[in-house]
Amino acid sequence: MSYIYQDAARQPEERTEDLLGRMTLGEKIKQLQCLFIHEMLEQEDPIGEDGLGGFAFERIIMPYTIKEEAEIINRLQRSCVEGTRLGIPALIHAEALHGLTLREGTSFPQAIGLGATWDPELMGEVSAAIAAESKVRGIRQVLSPTVDLARDVRWGRVEETYGEDPYLVSRMAVEFCKSFERTGIVTTPKHFVANSGDGGRDSHPVYYSERMLRKVYFKPYEACIREAGSQSIMASYNALDGQPSGLNHWLLTKVLREEWGFEGFVVTDYGLMIKALKQHAAAEDLMGIAVKSISAGMDREIPAMSDTSGFTKLMEAVQTGKVSEETIDTAVRRVLLAKFRIGLFEQPYALPDDIVEVTGSRRHREIARKAAEKSLVLLRNVNDVLPLGAGHKVKKLAVMGAIADKPKLGGYSSWGNEIISILQGLREGAPAGTEIHHVQAGVESLGEDELALSLIPVECLECVVDDRVEQGMTGRYIDSQTLSGQPVVIRNDGSVAFNWGSSQPAEHPKLEDGKPYSIEWRGHLVPPESGLYKLGVTANGGARLYLDGELLIDRWEDALSGTQIVACDLEQGKRYSLTVQYHSSGGDAHIRLGWNRGTNPEEGVQLLRQQLDGMDAVVIVAGITEGEGMDRANLNLPVSMERLIQNVAGLGLPVIVVVSAGSAVTMRNWVNAADAILYAWYPGLEGGHAIADVLFGEVNPGGRLPVTFPQDVAQAPLYYNAEPSGRRNGYVDMTENPQFPFGYGLSYTSFSYSEAKLSRDVIGPMDSVTVTVEVTNTGDRDGDEVVQLYVRDKVASYATPLKSLQDFKRITLRAGQSAEVVLELTPDKLAILGADMKPVVEPGEFLVMVGASCEDIRITAILRVE
Repeated sequence: MSYIYQDAARQPEERTEDLLGRMTLGEKIKQLQCLFIHEMLEQEDPIGEDGLGGFAFERIIMPYTIKEEAEIINRLQRSCVEGTRLGIPALIHAEALHGLTLREGTSFPQAIGLGATWDPELMGEVSAAIAAESKVRGIRQVLSPTVDLARDVRWGRVEETYGEDPYLVSRMAVEFCKSFERTGIVTTPKHFVANSGDGGRDSHPVYYSERMLRKVYFKPYEACIREAGSQSIMASYNALDGQPSGLNHWLLTKVLREEWGFEGFVVTDYGLMIKALKQHAAAEDLMGIAVKSISAGMDREIPAMSDTSGFTKLMEAVQTGKVSEETIDTAVRRVLLAKFRIGLFEQPYALPDDIVEVTGSRRHREIARKAAEKSLVLLRNVNDVLPLGAGHKVKKLAVMGAIADKPKLGGYSSWGNEIISILQGLREGAPAGTEIHHVQAGVESLGEDELALSLIPVECLECVVDDRVEQGMTGRYIDSQTLSGQPVVIRNDGSVAFNWGSSQPAEHPKLEDGKPYSIEWRGHLVPPESGLYKLGVTANGGARLYLDGELLIDRWEDALSGTQIVACDLEQGKRYSLTVQYHSSGGDAHIRLGWNRGTNPEEGVQLLRQQLDGMDAVVIVAGITEGEGMDRANLNLPVSMERLIQNVAGLGLPVIVVVSAGSAVTMRNWVNAADAILYAWYPGLEGGHAIADVLFGEVNPGGRLPVTFPQDVAQAPLYYNAEPSGRRNGYVDMTENPQFPFGYGLSYTSFSYSEAKLSRDVIGPMDSVTVTVEVTNTGDRDGDEVVQLYVRDKVASYATPLKSLQDFKRITLRAGQSAEVVLELTPDKLAILGADMKPVVEPGEFLVMVGASCEDIRITAILRVE
């Protein structure tokens, strides 16, 4: 009889020790390993007699319905439970950053947008919905949330975070984790720790002092463990003080377990061990990496990736005396304890009968829409151009920008659900009598007989091959039709001009004749002269063209057969990033990238004037290229987008810019050309409706910035809670001030604040105090205000920030309504780290500041600690 049927009434700790005592060394080691689900489906006996600790089920596109997927999961799980000696169920994990990253999961606003709501209660609603969708599909561990701090907005993964402030990030992360852990799903805050290094580059080494780590970067992790009961932590790729985090005994054992009392298990980021071997050269071979990792406190390798897995070497490591079986037992104990605590032995299966009702339900879409509405941040509104409702004679509204009808969800997103684009949202939400016109600036479609485009010469193209700059475009050939998976061929293709017919596009066994494939070409375009260019893609198959990160041609789903061109105003000698994507769609596969070059730029303005003739206002939707592995050296919008904003403004029309991005962009080149700026982040599948509601005045925007927006990339990293400088902070050639500060956001109404009342003016070091303010909606519309409490220790033994957020509350007030807001200061919020790295509240004065942003402080008070 398998172990699953043993007495469930005993405590998890007792059951863990009982089961551990029954296990062979082989069974123990298997509990520390994991496979991809699709790898398991390709094997006759994927589990084996020793069982398996778990498997990864995420971002895997399979040709099944969600109910069929659940049945596949159950079949594999049944092999673990009924087909092995001890019947230990597998822990199935997926990503759930802003929705379950599987087919038809509800996609909520990206994490940075959830951070912009400043609403932990709403976060609880969102995470409860994601947890419900996860559990019915058999997912019992999520590799979420990302609690890294976004202190450098050049980092491509800012979108995955809740912002730059440790207190805000902690509050949002704790609420996220609570819902999952209550549901019986293990949460995995990541990436431990400080995963963004110099220059905002992902996984670059960091050399932060222990003091900096403890008072800033550790905060959200400790909060998730102590307050939310997170049962797993993911170690990061980067090295901390010269040692890879996944091999760092001080980090994974001394701090995490001995100081914080963490009883859960630590997992690797994907491929962490091979990176520690190849990039960090931390040992001579994978066995050496595995020995160092498990000895440091690593418990599970997720997933095992064929010959790059370190934990497949553990049996040999024990047999040769490099690792003790007691060390293996310690890791296995932690994994089994979590499985017992979440009830996995009692209910290990997905629930196919409930899956359709729960996944992507109407209720979850309603929560997604509410979250999107609350995430939107109004940054500029000159002369109250917004809302476009009563009082504004906008009968014809033009909508421009390639992503207006091609919405972006951000990284780690689901698929297979209806996504409401901004264009669709505006059309459905416009007041009666308002016409919505989709204007694609400079885009024309040509027939097969109208190919008046010359091939872009190789000398106007640049790419990087083996760290060398060469002329041409780098082609990345992938043996799938969806650009998913690793390229099997990477080469310099020169110009993009191919006609493969039904033959293979490159020499490789996986690119057989007639099999589907996809290709991505990357490089830079360097115009030989300034002017209006027409870039064109001629193809038979799916095609996309990006210039400077802006999607200009998108015929991916509606496969291109013929030519499509776009007009762009380009400068001589400027390097524009250029990406072309292609997938085959049957026989006669071909693609060609061409142009007409250097005509008079005024032609573009004249075309724009014709397209916008008769319009009352223009909404321009802008975006950027970012994400995992895509850090940014430049924070501007694409040059073509900035010029579009300037050119439309030059026509005298009101310009409303909606930015859909996961991080800050710099706006110095166009901010004064925009009458209104609405920051939409990646607002999820209901984002189009939410944006329309705000633009037309059905919803009053109340989101606030969770990151500081610099004026120029040269200011990065720029964050509000910096410590005092030994000199002035500015530059000789520009201001030190941001474009928009942390906590900033406008409303269609206004709010006033009363004097702050402290429950006590003088307290002891172990006392708490409340701060009460009366907030009044002084405008004529209902609206939300985010009341923010900042503190500064006026004199301290160690440097403290000029301001640090210590509490906040988002409130809704009717026009003319007042409400008392009570904020709290507890000893941990007033403490600094002493010489022994322990928190201490020092006697002295604290400046208490309450306001609408870190720079909009309305009232202050002095609190004294004796």
